[in-house]
Amino acid sequence: VWALNPKGYDQVFGVPCVSRVSRLPHVPDLAVICSPVETVPALIDRLGRFGVRAALVLSGGAHLDEVRGETESIRSRMLSAARTSGIRVLGPECMGLIVPGRKLNASYASQPVKRGRVAYLGQSGMLGNAMIDWAAGRGIGFSHLLTLGDSVDVMLPDLIDYINQYASTQAILLHLERIHDAQHFMTALRDASRNRLVLAIKSGRTH
Repeated sequence: VWALNPKGYDQVFGVPCVSRVSRLPHVPDLAVICSPVETVPALIDRLGRFGVRAALVLSGGAHLDEVRGETESIRSRMLSAARTSGIRVLGPECMGLIVPGRKLNASYASQPVKRGRVAYLGQSGMLGNAMIDWAAGRGIGFSHLLTLGDSVDVMLPDLIDYINQYASTQAILLHLERIHDAQHFMTALRDASRNRLVLAIKSGRTH
């Protein structure tokens, strides 16, 4: 694990720190970005060019789609940077990624999560945190637990396909607020439901 901060600290909470992407001693498997959202497109570009293949963006912002002058929106610049270098991006405003079986918790969840055989894929970080609290009180574990937030690149069908192909999961629990690509979503859902139970909870249908 390496920290990256432009202020040039030697370490952050005991973790070695560098001031820029090019000074990382090797190519990380995963980047976790929590800097101001305005800086994220340039960071994604640098990380992708450095060879990083995946990034989680925890940063949030209400003005992702604002266009100022001749500059494209932050969302468009993030997606463009990701596609140019081939890095896959989850977020912004995602809670992060938890895979208890791999002892991976790249999220801002404060509770430990037990290993289990249910994958939780959601679109709300707040509800994801509530799910962790609820499960902890009942001894329920997860194989994967993550939320999309306002994802610009990786979408829910991509995650369903991944779980279906690579995870030994008995069930997938989905929390849906909106569906961007209905055809891809339904195809992924049909494929997944051939092998395991899939439960989808849809919110946001009323005022």
